[in-house]
Amino acid sequence: WTQPFNDELAAAPVATADRVLLATAEGDVVALRAGDGVEVWRRRLKRAATSRPAATATHAFVATADDQVVSLDLSTGTVLWTQRLGGAGHDIVADGARLFLGARDRAFYCLNADNGDVEWRWPGGADSVGAAAVDEKSVYVVSLDNVLRGLNRSSGVQRSEEHTSELQSRFG
Repeated sequence: WTQPFNDELAAAPVATADRVLLATAEGDVVALRAGDGVEVWRRRLKRAATSRPAATATHAFVATADDQVVSLDLSTGTVLWTQRLGGAGHDIVADGARLFLGARDRAFYCLNADNGDVEWRWPGGADSVGAAAVDEKSVYVVSLDNVLRGLNRSSGVQRSEEHTSELQSRFG
């Protein structure tokens, strides 16, 4: 299918199981049906997205230029919650009941996906670069100070030096 789309995008689109999510430069988040490209809903946010949206089976998450993360119901576009960060957010990784993202305040955040509460905040040396990588125990973050860090997924505590050395040998 093709779908004419006149809006300027703020970030690359994201595909979920049955939706394609678009974030426009004007502050709209648009959900298209993946099967045929028909617009399902459109929600105007106060400010435009600062990175690609992220999604789970039931929620969409958008970091915005007014230093917020917004959670939307994936089926209706209804705003479920907002959470203010210390700076505009970068790429969000939605992993189970948690969201992981860096922000322009040189911090890395773990948010509760259900209600937006900050579960932990790790003060970094520089802004993060791109999306974090997540496994069952750790979150791996690269920042503009050219350092790869492994953080404990549950607490945000930086992993031990032994673990960090193992990461650097694996990832360069």
